[in-house]
Amino acid sequence: MAIDKEVVRVEGRSLKLSNLDKVLWPDDKITKAEVIKYLAEFGQYIIPFVRDRPIMVQRFPHGITGKYFVQKHFPDAPNWVKHFTFKSSDYILCNEIATLIWLGNLAAIEVNHMLARAPFAAKHDIVLIDLDPHAPAKFSEAQVAARGVATVLEKLELEFLLKTSGADGIHFFIPIQRRYSVEKIRRFVYAIGKLLEKANPKLATVSTRAERKKGHVYIDFLQNGIEKTITAPLSIRALPGAPVSYPLTVKELDHNLSPGQFTIRKAPRKSPALERMLSLSELQQDLGKPFVKVGVG
Repeated sequence: MAIDKEVVRVEGRSLKLSNLDKVLWPDDKITKAEVIKYLAEFGQYIIPFVRDRPIMVQRFPHGITGKYFVQKHFPDAPNWVKHFTFKSSDYILCNEIATLIWLGNLAAIEVNHMLARAPFAAKHDIVLIDLDPHAPAKFSEAQVAARGVATVLEKLELEFLLKTSGADGIHFFIPIQRRYSVEKIRRFVYAIGKLLEKANPKLATVSTRAERKKGHVYIDFLQNGIEKTITAPLSIRALPGAPVSYPLTVKELDHNLSPGQFTIRKAPRKSPALERMLSLSELQQDLGKPFVKVGVG
């Protein structure tokens, strides 16, 4: 029998879930119910990281093979969902697991967030290092480049969250105090990329030219920008198999990895990297204090 509607309570909020048997990944037979179950299981890790960050989602009401649309403004959101207005645009803030599950019920498969928190949307508290392999380069090349970036960051004694993008790329999130301009942040990421490029010009590039990116891992320093968004940690991706943007430890970069091993069905529900993600979330909450070394796993 098809599941039409179900009312659930999430942290005191009442949510009406619908079409839970809707298949969103036809080839893998992954339903909306599985998406919501995944979000409920990982919400404890996702919410501390995305709290107060304006978000933008990609909704796939007819599954990943159908038409999708990007949405940041939700005029019909429940009255308990928090909103934030920036540059005349209205965003929602995913500050509760209930909000996360409400989005999942809307088939908001991919969640992307700003690199700043409301109400300081013009002041980033994350530096993003986005390693983007361009064909024929692939995830394995990004993995090699990530090992080099991690070595540099460790030598600088900087804290960071390392994660897969959920596709072929790898992301580094470096928590910072919100006092640096976007231009300074970009110059910092460019400098790290240039070190990587000089060390292995056949592997990496900071060039923005398409012909130079081909076959290289592009260090996308320009992704650090006001109102730009990036895939949230643990966000699902609308790709075959339902991969997720999963956090890693540095040691895992020395293993054979593939994005396909981290999916809504296979992603480990407990791991050292998940606990580290929580530690960094706590560090980010207290922006008024200097960073405290908590160790790089």
